[in-house]
Amino acid sequence: MGPPGSKRKEIALSLAEYLSENGNFTCISVGDLINKEISKRSEFGKEIEESRQTYSYVQDSIVIELVRLQIQLMENDQKSWIIEGFPRTELQALALQKMGIFPDKFILLNQEDDKITQNVTEKVQNDGSFRRSEQQHSPEVLAENALQEYKL
Repeated sequence: MGPPGSKRKEIALSLAEYLSENGNFTCISVGDLINKEISKRSEFGKEIEESRQTYSYVQDSIVIELVRLQIQLMENDQKSWIIEGFPRTELQALALQKMGIFPDKFILLNQEDDKITQNVTEKVQNDGSFRRSEQQHSPEVLAENALQEYKL
């Protein structure tokens, strides 16, 4: 868990790789699940795409369902897993409990607000899908919005 721009995915992937040396660990990345859903052009994918336009979080109900299905696949295949990007909200945490999953370890990454804003601004500026003429807000404003949404 951690703020936007804190390299959660890279850390989770490295940890899964390290743990796989002694077992069968997989990293479930919510961002990857979301990208996969967009590429399917499903109803969820369309709603996710709308959220992406403003760099805001995807609706909890969509994220919860995508994660639930992925965890079910991992459990059916008897694979151990690390999840990155979930839960991000109280509703998502409660959904995890309703699924009967009680994590025994959490990693919380901390960063100063100015570093978070800088990292997200750079990501937005380097994102090929960002076109200033099509956006209502600058990368800096989008980064600040992402930070404020994270703090909720």
